[in-house]
Amino acid sequence: MMNTAQHALFALVSIGLVSSASAQDPVEGEAPPVREQVEQEEVQDPPPPTGGDTAGVQGQRPQLPAGLREKLQKPFADLKPGVLPEGTAPEAAKLFKQLIASSRVDAPDKLQGPVSAFDLAFELIVRGDGVERNQVETRVRYSADKGYVRFLVGEQLEMGFGEDGYWQIMEDGFRALTGRDYASDRKRILEVRAVCRNFLALAEPRNLRVTAVRSLAAAPTYLPAHAAAALEKRPLVWLEVESPDFDLALGATPDALDPTRLFRATLGIDATSGRIAEALVQEVRAGKPRLETSTWVTLGRYIPINGVLLPDELHVRYPVFQAGQLGFEDKSREDMYLLEGRLNPPLAPDAFSPKE
Repeated sequence: MMNTAQHALFALVSIGLVSSASAQDPVEGEAPPVREQVEQEEVQDPPPPTGGDTAGVQGQRPQLPAGLREKLQKPFADLKPGVLPEGTAPEAAKLFKQLIASSRVDAPDKLQGPVSAFDLAFELIVRGDGVERNQVETRVRYSADKGYVRFLVGEQLEMGFGEDGYWQIMEDGFRALTGRDYASDRKRILEVRAVCRNFLALAEPRNLRVTAVRSLAAAPTYLPAHAAAALEKRPLVWLEVESPDFDLALGATPDALDPTRLFRATLGIDATSGRIAEALVQEVRAGKPRLETSTWVTLGRYIPINGVLLPDELHVRYPVFQAGQLGFEDKSREDMYLLEGRLNPPLAPDAFSPKE
């Protein structure tokens, strides 16, 4: 049985728009990659022939053009935040710009630039498969610049990542999370970092690097029951946004983020306020969504913090497949309530590297 702190940690992980598969899993139908055995001494590639066509020369590995390898490893490096790709339909571009305009309000303490860090307190409620219900408060500090994060769950557990690596503090003291034995703990920390990325992505769309934006004529066919009922009272406008700046928590590898992953967020926008009310996030591969990664998030009303409108509630539902058809749980599995906090606090690197 998990204690309250462990349930709360699981909630943080889950609210990070959970994927059911690792980003390192082989694509269905493809054989897993074979690792080459490397000798202790570096093996030099044979010199190219002095003339003639090198194509088909046995043992000759083709040379990639300069810059292509880096482009394959970081395909979204050239994207600029908030800049839509050429050829975006005017109606989609207009809706995306309205989404950006409605994300901030005037306030005496309003931010002048993008949100790059936060220090926020949340109340978490986690429901199990039965009647079990766990509730706890947590504090999360996050710096988007280098992906540093630390989070406190109740009074029993604190974990984080900073310039000195991964760590945790429990009742028995400080522990550096190094070595194979702590791989799962490091993965949990990266999963919470995914929570932070998604929270900012939904709250600050102006910061998204966008590969595609499309306006949709209708809602997704696999709506949760609560969303279908709500649409009868409050019509939503639907926008599909593809970006590498969303995340699926369980897709994160323990010691690195995968810069090649792409996500599709189908956003239900309130026609009156211009703010996101419902969101479906899925990983995209070869232009198609991976249905098993589908996660539905319902956002509550928005409250201003430093002039940025943040959702004061997030309710998360997971996919359910019946007869091969995608659906969602009737009742949310995790609920997250924003209590208080501030944006862009002065968080120095040492704030994420506590000492023993």
